[in-house]
Amino acid sequence: STLFPYTTLFRSMYYTGFNPHEKKADGHLAEVYVARGGRERRLQRALLQFNRKENKPLVIEALKSIGRMDALKILY
Repeated sequence: STLFPYTTLFRSMYYTGFNPHEKKADGHLAEVYVARGGRERRLQRALLQFNRKENKPLVIEALKSIGRMDALKILY
C-alpha cells in the first residue's frame, strides 16, 4: 500500500506525542496534539464528520469548548 511508509510515522507520532520531522527553536522535537480520552476522541470525530445529523450535539459541544461558536453558522 502507498500509505505504508506513513503509517509507521503516524503511529510513532500518536504514541510518543512528538513529530520527528519538526523541531522547535531549542532543538527539541515539536509536540503533536493527540486526543487521548474517549470523550475527547468522540468530539474530534464529530468535528470531522460534522455533516452527520447524529453528530450535531457533539459538534456544538466541541465548538463551545474551544470558543468557536461562530463556526456553527458555517457548518449548519
